[in-house]
Amino acid sequence: MTYGYAITSKSFFVALLGCLAVLVFGILDANYLKQERAFRKLYDEVAAGRPIPAFSMNPALASPAGTRVNYWPDWPDVRSWAVAPVYGPLLLAGMGVAGWLLCR
Repeated sequence: MTYGYAITSKSFFVALLGCLAVLVFGILDANYLKQERAFRKLYDEVAAGRPIPAFSMNPALASPAGTRVNYWPDWPDVRSWAVAPVYGPLLLAGMGVAGWLLCR
């Protein structure tokens, strides 16, 4: 919708705004995917009988000792089937619209 408005109003900055929105939502989805994987790993550790405190909801307990918690999505999260095929083409379309408007 933002790209269509950018074309009709011939506004390069609106197209960039659309690209920024796609990027932000893609990172949010990748972050949710990363958190889901961390909680699944915690569940697997508890199910396997590892020494995790009862009723713990801290997924960092399932990671190896001494590792730092990374809150940003990793490349496997960004490249997953749920993120890259959805947000990649949208971002490419926005960059194409922005490029077309810039060259016009």
